[in-house]
Amino acid sequence: MNKYLCGNAVAALLLASAVHGQNPRFSESTLGLVPAAVSMILTPDQQHLAYVVPEGGAKRIFFDGRAAGPQFDGAFVESSFVSSHDGRTAYAIVKETKDAECSSCGPQGQWRAVIDGQAGPVYDRISRFAFSSDGKSVAYGAITIVDGKDRWSLVVNGQATSLPYDALSYKSPQFSPDGQRLAYIAKKGTKTVVVVDGKEGPAYDKIGNPIPAFSADGRHMAYTARNYGQPEVVVLDGQPGPGFDNIPATSLIFSPDGGRLAYGGQSENGKWRVVTDGLAGPEYDQVDNLVFSPDGRHLAYHAKRAGKWTLIVDRAEIATGEEFAKGFATFSPDNQRIAQALKQDDKWKVITAALDGSASHVVGGEFDRGTGLVVFSRDSKHLAFVGWNGDKRMAVLDEKRGMEFDTVSHLVFSPDGQRLAYEAGKFYKLDPSKKDTRFIVIDGAAQPEYEGLVPGSLAFSADSRHVAYAVCKGDQRIVIIDGQSSPEYRAVCSVLPKGSDGFEALVVGHQLARLAWKPQS
Repeated sequence: MNKYLCGNAVAALLLASAVHGQNPRFSESTLGLVPAAVSMILTPDQQHLAYVVPEGGAKRIFFDGRAAGPQFDGAFVESSFVSSHDGRTAYAIVKETKDAECSSCGPQGQWRAVIDGQAGPVYDRISRFAFSSDGKSVAYGAITIVDGKDRWSLVVNGQATSLPYDALSYKSPQFSPDGQRLAYIAKKGTKTVVVVDGKEGPAYDKIGNPIPAFSADGRHMAYTARNYGQPEVVVLDGQPGPGFDNIPATSLIFSPDGGRLAYGGQSENGKWRVVTDGLAGPEYDQVDNLVFSPDGRHLAYHAKRAGKWTLIVDRAEIATGEEFAKGFATFSPDNQRIAQALKQDDKWKVITAALDGSASHVVGGEFDRGTGLVVFSRDSKHLAFVGWNGDKRMAVLDEKRGMEFDTVSHLVFSPDGQRLAYEAGKFYKLDPSKKDTRFIVIDGAAQPEYEGLVPGSLAFSADSRHVAYAVCKGDQRIVIIDGQSSPEYRAVCSVLPKGSDGFEALVVGHQLARLAWKPQS
């Protein structure tokens, strides 16, 4: 049996050890006992845990320590589990009646959806579940085989509607971010259509993006499409745009306010152009990493021409280099500046500039190797990134270089922008008697070293006064807040700010529990 490793969301657990070393500053709220080796599924928001518990010859799904459905024989489709923000649950169970026809087909037999603990009718197959953002609606696709042919239905809030299509995309259906609209991709003969709010869009031979891209406000929806032998287009709200030889579906982005759309397209001559608000820009040899500013008024991207990379903002050239750091340029939250890590004359540096290209400034000097992405504080007054000196890395805060370590990552500013914390590590390649260590650096001070860190657990409290993270100590996991250690657990699934000055963690010891910490008054 595999051990629960640091950061794994799904793993096998043997939950037999008792919690010890109680610290009165930490308090536990028991969610339920976990009596055996089980498979754990952590929800995407990292706040809830589901697991399967054997009961005699049957099984039952538990969610946060409580039964989330009936006993069942057969299989639980682990990838089907979803939950809403307010704790509603949906998953599929299958009573296997025949062997799978292919390795990717999943269990073959009688499928049932279990929503909020209630099992629905039997189908021959169920597609993905989707909750609306407000948690009020849940939808899924279902297949009933009639005379050897798949008959599809769309089930929304328990009501099934027969669909006149031959198939649904494996990632359909999908709600818009505001929860008010529902879309899915369907196969109709040899053609494919996108259906939004029950209205069928134009038919194409191929829909390029497996999930239609809704704008954040839900008002608009876009996807790539083409008919064979014809140019590829982006369809925005049912209307096709200019044609290209190739449009990467992953390049489609809406501005945060939902009012603008941008994407990259390659023409037959091999040149690339960025289309913004329906208008194509200049030609380049390559374009990538399109990103809007937080207010949606500015668009930045990387463009390559004659072997040189250029940072473009609103079609103005901001900075040029032989190479750019992987990923996107970074806008400041106040929409006034942009930052980019780049290589010039064989040296790496980070530059910041006003969005019109003026007041360009190199931050922290030059470095030997590629620097990491820039992180701005929320108030836009500070920035940080990872720099290299030979084989060593350091966190650079504004103009000040921090201590050098073998690894530095996951830079986190406090909400007020006045504090910086990050993950670091030491490697002992030349001394096998020593083990590599990981630790947190807070305000420039290295904290105690451990065997490992639980990735993504580093967090500031909402008032910026307290810091929390989780570490690995042998097979145990410990939450550390302001230098104080929690009891030891088999797993720490999340560490999240709670209230203005406290934290909450989902932990597994001999039981599933929520761990709470509040500072002493």
